[in-house]
Order: sequence, then C-alpha cells, then structure tokens
Amino acid sequence: MAGRSGVGARAVRQGVWGRLLRARRGVAALEAALILPVMIIFLVGFMETGWQMLTAIMLQNGAEDAARFVETGRTPKGGTCAALPDLVAEDTGGILRAALVRVSAEPQPDSTAFYTFSYTQAYFTPWMSMLLGQPAMRHSVRVLIHDNAPKACAPA
Repeated sequence: MAGRSGVGARAVRQGVWGRLLRARRGVAALEAALILPVMIIFLVGFMETGWQMLTAIMLQNGAEDAARFVETGRTPKGGTCAALPDLVAEDTGGILRAALVRVSAEPQPDSTAFYTFSYTQAYFTPWMSMLLGQPAMRHSVRVLIHDNAPKACAPA
C-alpha cells in the first residue's frame, strides 16, 4: 500500500498542473484573443493612412489643374476664377467636396502668386480623432503660379 500511496500522491500533485500544461483545448481562442485587437488596430491604421494619403493626392492633382487654369485661363469644360474649388474637386470621384476646398492667394511683385489650396478631411474612423485629439486632418498644397494678373483670380 505504501507504493500505491506514493504514486497516487504524485499523480494528484501533477494532476492539476500537469493537466493544465498538457491541455491544448482553447489555445486557438486564447491566441486569437491576444492577437485580434492588435490586428484590428493595424488594419484600421492602414485604412486611415490610405484614406488620408488618397485625399492628399487628390488635392495635389486638383491644385495642379487649378494652377493650369490660372496660368492659361482655359479648362476643358470652361471655368472662371470663382470656380477654383470646383476645379480642384472636379475629377476626384467624390473624394473631395468643393464646399470644403479653401483657396487663398499671395500675389508677389514679379507677376507670380502663391496659391494655397487646403482641404479638411474627416477621419475614416472615430478612433483616429480620439487618438490624435482633433476631429479631422487638414491637407494643404501651396503652388507658385505665374499669373499676369494675380489679383484677378485671388479670392477675396
């Protein structure tokens, strides 16, 4: 009986911890619970970065179109200086809204002008605004344009 009690005591001692160490049920759920929040944060971060980069690229392209109009006075569809925000937002596929495009001009003495096109884009998710403490990201493009009459297209 003495031998049996020794084996039994060792089995009881190893029983709880041994079973826990050998158990494999639920490991996948535990790994998912640890990794999934990090993966979601990375995914949302990549989406947000892509969204803001796309906005910046669209603003840059729109500013180039508007600068071309200011220099030449012509657009494919016609246009006026008052329509500079519309020119910026025209070919963006709805990503930029003309009502949110701001244009300012600084005429220079040598018949050039610095035009600044700015756009405030809301974040894709509310998480980024909570993290950064601001409701939206402001994008800005500054273009030097040769303009024979810079005050003609300069917004008031």
